[in-house]
Amino acid sequence: MRDRKKRIIKKIFILFLIVNLLILMQSMVCSKEITVSKKYNNDTPGWMNTSFNSIQKAVDNAEENDEIIISNETFYENILVNKTLTIKGEKNNTIIDGRMFDDVICISSKNTNINNLTITNSSSSSNTGGINIQGDNVTIKDCIIKNNPWSGIRTGYKIKNSMIKNNIIYDNGYGIFFNYQNDNSYIYQNQIYGNIWDGIYADKSSNLTIYNNTIYENGDDGIGIQNSHDVIVFENIFDSNLENGIYIYFSDVNILENNISNNEDSAVFLRNADDNNINKNTIIQNQKGITLILDSSNNQIHENTIKNNNIGIYDETTKNNNYDDNIFILNNQDVVTGETNEVPGFEIIISIFSIIICFYIIRKNR
Repeated sequence: MRDRKKRIIKKIFILFLIVNLLILMQSMVCSKEITVSKKYNNDTPGWMNTSFNSIQKAVDNAEENDEIIISNETFYENILVNKTLTIKGEKNNTIIDGRMFDDVICISSKNTNINNLTITNSSSSSNTGGINIQGDNVTIKDCIIKNNPWSGIRTGYKIKNSMIKNNIIYDNGYGIFFNYQNDNSYIYQNQIYGNIWDGIYADKSSNLTIYNNTIYENGDDGIGIQNSHDVIVFENIFDSNLENGIYIYFSDVNILENNISNNEDSAVFLRNADDNNINKNTIIQNQKGITLILDSSNNQIHENTIKNNNIGIYDETTKNNNYDDNIFILNNQDVVTGETNEVPGFEIIISIFSIIICFYIIRKNR
């Protein structure tokens, strides 16, 4: 167990170093600094060369590895970034408002950085986002991402090496929506709250690390992970999500050293999920601490502190799950096991139906 934890921490550390090295290398090769302000005009030095009054015009006229700095104003634009750039605002007071049209920012290029922006009001159409990542090695850092009806941040098909760090993501549909075989991405130190559905949703993703985030008061699950593998959920805080803290479906996930409390259903909910490791978490005041249903098997659940829940562990599978060495404190029931029927009171319904049939036969034969 200890060796596994060391390997996971080593993997997180190496990934963090690689991503930050890439960012540093990009900053060293920036060829030109471009500024954007709505106040600029023909009399501004560098007009239409290094000075623009539109973000999209600045992007269109920039060269690879340029840096675009945007003033503290509100810009009503939808931006397409199709070259390697660093685009940053001034301390989140730079607002890009998509006016409810399409994505606010769509990134089709590789090695692009988006920093210190407030991103709001993308389209309400499905599969749009405040920021739509369609290129590899994209970093979103120190942004406020809010009021985007479908998703705050979303990724496209087979996107690799996304890094989402130190953002505030709230009042969106999904906070972060990873789909279509996203690989080797890193979600680190974000505040994700008040979104309509999941704070983070990941489908068909691999080698995903979710580390040191605060995820709370989302309208569905804190994190929903489906059809994914080699996922690490490590040292996060989950609180008061309206369904589950963490929901796992047909996936294998390492859930380690998280604080998971006050979620309406379960802290961790496993459905048809095999070979998960749930270790050293603190699980407090949920309806259920850990739930395992529908053939979830071979899950290792160890050294968790499970306290003040209605049910500590609810396992209806009887499928070789191992939950030794946990600490149970003041739960109404520590462990509930055994298969249950899909319909509540099934046996009672069958009995009543049988009695009715018997009365009918007796009455008919009189």
